Parts: sequence; structure tokens; C-alpha cells
Amino acid sequence: MKEIEFELNGEAYSLRLFQPADAEALQQAADYPEVAKGMSDRFASPYTFADAEGFVNNVAIPSQGGILAIFAQEQLIGGIGLHGHQDVWRYNMEIGYWLTPAFWGRGLMKKILPLFLERAWGLYPDLHRVEGKVFSFNMGSAKVLEATGFRLEGKALEAVYKSGQFWDEYHYALLRTEG
Repeated sequence: MKEIEFELNGEAYSLRLFQPADAEALQQAADYPEVAKGMSDRFASPYTFADAEGFVNNVAIPSQGGILAIFAQEQLIGGIGLHGHQDVWRYNMEIGYWLTPAFWGRGLMKKILPLFLERAWGLYPDLHRVEGKVFSFNMGSAKVLEATGFRLEGKALEAVYKSGQFWDEYHYALLRTEG
């Protein structure tokens, strides 16, 4: 897979498949409680080298290609990916993304998400709908989805238990015909 390269505010960024050699850099970029807070509990905290190594060895398969590493210059700073559904939801995929905290608030995901989705529509010809779920304490992520054309479909009240309490979960979607 060819890298996706772009600039934002004069800085160079790229997206590419994770590789086994990325494990140490991934561990360093992901090992922040504030990153894990916005993710499902599958995203470990603390994020150990073993977690990173297991992840990259699982997703570093070019034929899958649905999960990419995000780089600033040569530094791994995050990840973005699609997770498939089965059964009657088989034409839907859920988007997930994260950045190491030093890169928050720069508008980076608003630039990355459309580039990633353009690639996804091509990679998955049967993909009809991309869904995004946002915990109510993470409205920055909701703004990213809205800026990219996702529409709010609803709110699931107290559907998420994270950090010792219940939170609402906002459900967003984007259809292939819209994106």
C-alpha cells in the first residue's frame, strides 16, 4: 500500500500500514491515560510494549489494510482504522482514531479523516456506511466527525461505562453516497 502524504500548517504528515518495527514507537505514542479514556477498554492503559507488539503483529497484514499508523515527519503519533461488522450489518464499518496528546487541537484529524475515507471507499467496494461512536465527554471527536460530513443519528443514554461512571454515547454515520 502506498503511503498517503499531506501537509497541514507547513508540517508533513503521512498515513501507512503499521509494521512490526513500529511497536516501540506505538507504545510510546499510545501510553497516555487521556488517550485510553476516549477509546474502548480493548485499548490498554497502561499501554505496554507487549500490547503494541501484539497489535502491530495482528494488523500489519497488507491484505487487511483497514488500520493505518499516523506519522508526523518520521514520528508515529496515532492511528486510524475501520472495524467491520457481520450478519445484517456486514456493509457497515465503524471508524476509530486517536492521536498522542501533543498533537491534539491542531485540526489534524479533520484533515486525515477525509483522506482515510477516500481510501476506504476504494479498498472496500461493498462498504455502504461508516459509523462513528463518541463518548459524551469527548466532544472534540464529535466535531471532527461533523466537520467531515458525518451526521448525528442519536444519543444512547448512559450506554458507556468508562472511568468509573456512565456516559452517554453519540452515534454518527456517513453513507458512501454522502462521502
